[in-house]
Amino acid sequence: MQSNSKFGGKIPKACEPCRRRKIKCSGHKPCRQCENRPSDCVYRLKPRVRLSSKRAAATVTNAETGQGVSTPGSDRFRRDEAASQRSAEEHQQHVAQTEVYHSVAAAHHAPKSTDSSQLFYGPSSNSAFLQQIHRGLLSGQYGQSHIRDVQEGGPGLDMFMQRNIFFGMPLKINVEPAQPASCPVSLLQAEEFVLHFKTTHLSSLPFFTPCELDDMVPTLFNLTLDTTVQPQRKTVFLAALALGALSTSQTDAAESLFIHAKKEAAIYEDSVTLPMIQFSILLAHYQLNMGRPNSAYLHSGIATRKALSMGLHAGTTSAISRKEEVQGRLVTLWSLYFLEM
Repeated sequence: MQSNSKFGGKIPKACEPCRRRKIKCSGHKPCRQCENRPSDCVYRLKPRVRLSSKRAAATVTNAETGQGVSTPGSDRFRRDEAASQRSAEEHQQHVAQTEVYHSVAAAHHAPKSTDSSQLFYGPSSNSAFLQQIHRGLLSGQYGQSHIRDVQEGGPGLDMFMQRNIFFGMPLKINVEPAQPASCPVSLLQAEEFVLHFKTTHLSSLPFFTPCELDDMVPTLFNLTLDTTVQPQRKTVFLAALALGALSTSQTDAAESLFIHAKKEAAIYEDSVTLPMIQFSILLAHYQLNMGRPNSAYLHSGIATRKALSMGLHAGTTSAISRKEEVQGRLVTLWSLYFLEM
């Protein structure tokens, strides 16, 4: 022990005073540093086992035997990668539990088209708070931090059975007519009005493609066709026909189509959907062209409130991924913007 200390060799353990002061200990009892105060020279019962750098490298190499040849650089890379992955997972877990939803949106696709809607709720709504609780309870399913500003809130509504509260109770009776009312204009008139709508209004109100307009005309008169048009989509088409009729001298036919379209849309007036927003925009344009600015203002207000309720101004959710649906939302929002200008 003395010779090791004399020549600077390693000792099994240092006394506590030398260890705390991080100075060289001789390993004696008392050691050379504690000769003046022998009572303070106390050693721990079991020496700390420390591997030299060579032995540590050999241990790591033996542990990785059979897994391929590794280098110190690759080992360091693996350790850094594992630490980075753990840090990312911990961050994602923290985000899933603590980040506040700014806005949520949910869609309700009911069996009856009159009950289907899509609603958007801001950060101060009960729906956003409910979705925050839902994500906290199921944080494992929200491992990846979200990209979109608007989150899909449907699963939270279903988990807490609150869908009827946010979307309202469905109608108890079937109000959709078994047989749709006949169109107030003839097939030739409808084809003419479609042509005028495409020429005059389709560029500013691109809710249909030209081919869609041509294909929808026969469905108004031939109910046996295999191609069926959604009821709300049909009301939008009727409003487009009425607007196209204003480009002719047949204003009586335009008024008839306008009233017919409003009757067809009466049972959908509370639905927050793209077709019903587009319907209100078309009615506003119709009333402006007829010299009824007060009515146009009311229809424009309805379209604006429904667009805000649907969250057209706030982006899309993960549930909205189809290109056609995203394009329809953008077209509707910009058409409403130009109407308000």
